[in-house]
Amino acid sequence: MVTEIKRARIVVPLSDKPVDVERRAASYGDFSVMNSRWNLTRSAKLHERLNEDPTEWANYHTLYRQARAAWAVVPFERIGNWICQLPKNRVVADFGCGEDLLGQRLRREGYLVHSFDHVAISDDVVRCDIGEGVPLDDVEIDVAVFSLSLMGANSGDYLREAARTLVFDGRLIICEASSRLPADDDIQKRLERLGFHITDISRDAQFTFIQAIRTNREPEVGVSLV
Repeated sequence: MVTEIKRARIVVPLSDKPVDVERRAASYGDFSVMNSRWNLTRSAKLHERLNEDPTEWANYHTLYRQARAAWAVVPFERIGNWICQLPKNRVVADFGCGEDLLGQRLRREGYLVHSFDHVAISDDVVRCDIGEGVPLDDVEIDVAVFSLSLMGANSGDYLREAARTLVFDGRLIICEASSRLPADDDIQKRLERLGFHITDISRDAQFTFIQAIRTNREPEVGVSLV
């Protein structure tokens, strides 16, 4: 006998009624508190918690939407512009895709996109802990994206997974808040130890954008970018 388990549909944004907003703030904290907690939690534990209570994930992305509306630079839009300059036969993986806004755009443009997150907002997203591994073969993708998604005490594992799945000379694209990153020389050294060679670092508003290529170096364990 096969039992079908139906999960509740995830909707973002959540209700903006003051009573609902206050209730969620009491449960999860504000955007800053949630960011701090997610950054300090190992991905396996966070994955378990978010799947027990997907409202926490939905609340984070509701607050993320609100914050993004005030940004002069929107990372996924800029990254999408870069990728759309590449041939359509490039295979893209979005590690920590959130609402899958980048994936939606790239699929409309004709790219094959694998989207991963702790919680799947749609059928186009695979629910998984990227720190434990994504369901991709070795050297299967051409572009790996981390758009404000290097969150977790073991975020170095995410980049090792990107290194595993990228083809040689495949492209890594990272955007992170500049306040979370070390100096440029340290960024370069850490990414080299993770199997990447930086081709460009640029800053705009509060963000740092990094582009790198996969080298033939085996990624080291215990190395993280943030």
